[in-house]
Amino acid sequence: RAALLERVADVLSARRGEAIATMVHDAHKVVAEADAEVSEAIDFARYDAALARDLDSHAADVRHRPLGPIVVTPPWNFPLAMGTRKMGPAFAAGCTMIVKPAQETPLTMLYLAKLMDDAGLPKGVLSILPTSDPGGVTTALIDDGRLRKLTFTGSTGVGKALVKQSSDKLLRTSMELGGNAPFIVFDDADVDAAVDGAILAKIFLGEIKSWND
Repeated sequence: RAALLERVADVLSARRGEAIATMVHDAHKVVAEADAEVSEAIDFARYDAALARDLDSHAADVRHRPLGPIVVTPPWNFPLAMGTRKMGPAFAAGCTMIVKPAQETPLTMLYLAKLMDDAGLPKGVLSILPTSDPGGVTTALIDDGRLRKLTFTGSTGVGKALVKQSSDKLLRTSMELGGNAPFIVFDDADVDAAVDGAILAKIFLGEIKSWND
């Protein structure tokens, strides 16, 4: 599994241009931001490869077992990096997964799946499930009863609903929830630096969709 994740990083490095072009088309990122996200995804894959090797380095009385099938829901604004970040640890542990990409950016995840297939990922380990009905599909997956975990990055409201649904099946959950946070500037702050920081934070890709809405 460690070798597989290293190959994923190698293939992504070799196809950096393709990955950048996919995100520019899919998520409307500027080239520089897409390039930075590719670097982040490569780093995540290599980090998780090291984790996979570390699983066998503990004392003899420690046993690691895969948790089981996982549903992964990466966010629309960082589809490649966050997809790799969520999938890498699951691969390192030996879990299978279903990835439900954000309906705004399905192409990046399909590209990543093709890349992982080319890197030698065994058939059946990863399934990509694009949908225009994310709520209905996620509910059906949770109600199926074979899942062991759900990981979600997105809005607080959707996260609360997913945790509530998951509790009926005793699913483990990992939630990264949030939205627009308040920006507080104290009297003793460097106002120019604060303004620069606020502008950078608010025009970053994660905020553009809320403005357009």
